Amino acid sequence: MTKPAIPRETLGLLLGLTGVIIFGGSLPFTRLAVEELDAGFISFARPLIASVVALTVLIVRRCKLPPRRDLIRLFIAAFCLTYGWPGLANLAMVTVPATHGGVVTGILPLATAVAAAIMIRDRPPLAFWALALLGAAIIVTFAIYRGAGAPLPGDTFLFIGMAICAVGYVLVGELSRRYRAWEVLFWQLVMMLPFSLVGTIWFWQPNISAIHAGPWIGFWYTVIFSQLIGLFSWNWGLALGGVARISQLQLLQTFVAIGWALLINHEPFDALAVLAAIAIVGIIIATRRVRRA
Repeated sequence: MTKPAIPRETLGLLLGLTGVIIFGGSLPFTRLAVEELDAGFISFARPLIASVVALTVLIVRRCKLPPRRDLIRLFIAAFCLTYGWPGLANLAMVTVPATHGGVVTGILPLATAVAAAIMIRDRPPLAFWALALLGAAIIVTFAIYRGAGAPLPGDTFLFIGMAICAVGYVLVGELSRRYRAWEVLFWQLVMMLPFSLVGTIWFWQPNISAIHAGPWIGFWYTVIFSQLIGLFSWNWGLALGGVARISQLQLLQTFVAIGWALLINHEPFDALAVLAAIAIVGIIIATRRVRRA
């Protein structure tokens, strides 16, 4: 047998990093979208469009419905990652700057690792937990600094959303080990299609034809990249590299989001963010070495 061109762990790392870069743009582009589009409309219209794409591909490829034992897990993961996290993030972006939101969501890797330990008994060594806690502490300290020591109203939506998102990530990471990553993603979207259709009609905006180009750019980014390409890359990366390990890449997402916010929302970017990003990169490298050992 020939040796794979790219090792499994390296490919998982690259796919996870692609997902992080795309997800880093989700909050800034959502912030751009909610300037004129209703958060409820975005929460349902976004997965509706992606669901139509997913259904078309599944029909053309003649994919079989997964066994009944996995349908419940697929449904829970679909709800978490289609409505739970994106919907709450949309609500948060109405009142919270994209930079602040990106900082707060930096603790998502720790939440994902905890969910993995509880749900699928993915139990890394104590050194891994110590490094994960250190990374989370850096993020929280940075969040306190950027928020002037006071939490913002949208933080509640973000914290609840991250807990829901962590559960969804663990489920899709496990399912993507048995099925192709794109099938897991597409079946999730199709299962939510009826709810997405009803929700889109319910939150339809009468003045939708008057929406300017900027909010539409933000909306379509969340559809094409966040909902489809990003989730596909992330699901596959979790399956190849392991949930606890690949989830630590999301420590970088905070600073990717700040960079996107600088370009898209013209929000400030300071030297402290650069120093913290360097520290986070070091922690991610250390966690990989600990896992290998």
